[in-house]
Amino acid sequence: MAFTGSTPRRAGNWDLLSNLSPDCAAALQSRCKQRDVSAGKTLWSQGSPADYIAIILTGKMMSLYEARNGRCGTIGFWGAGDIIGLGDIGERHKRQNTARCLASSSVLTLSFEQLDQFIIDFPEFALALAKALSVRLNWVTRLALVLEAGSAMERICTVLLALAERYGEQQADGIHININLTQEQLAAIAGVTRQFAHSTLKTLREKGVLTGNRELILTDIPTIELLAFY
Repeated sequence: MAFTGSTPRRAGNWDLLSNLSPDCAAALQSRCKQRDVSAGKTLWSQGSPADYIAIILTGKMMSLYEARNGRCGTIGFWGAGDIIGLGDIGERHKRQNTARCLASSSVLTLSFEQLDQFIIDFPEFALALAKALSVRLNWVTRLALVLEAGSAMERICTVLLALAERYGEQQADGIHININLTQEQLAAIAGVTRQFAHSTLKTLREKGVLTGNRELILTDIPTIELLAFY
């Protein structure tokens, strides 16, 4: 099947390191500690002590929030250049969500105390954080709206586009979402039951806008965008 459309627009993410001056980026990396985390493991868990931010060097991660009733919601998908843990800066005592690795990842960590001093030493970093927070807020607002008001189709399509934005690789037959997700995992991300996820994916395949199983391929981005909650 021929691919229709272009790579979906990037949302919710802003490459921090590439937007810093060389001197600032070098100073930041010299003050950070590097940590490697295996696929499937968590960098931190919701409710655990919070005392540092993390900048992703390589890998793929996602943030999850677990409500009191046990249901989980996805906050965002992250990749190289993204900074995570910003939402904990204000509270500075416990994590507001869980950061889980979708692939083996390498991160730089910087304690909140070091972060304060670094902002004093490099004011441009404060501007970079403000930009990252602004972009992040726009994404979280969009995701919250679709999870609250969207149908199963709109939720699944919005999540597929978000995954394509972060982990998509454009090939001749479409945008390959370069992570392996089960239907249970996709359903949990979209906030629908496995049955709804299964029937929605089946409908999208019948429409000819989606192929593949564990590695999903989006073949018609414009149509999927029309079906999503935008």
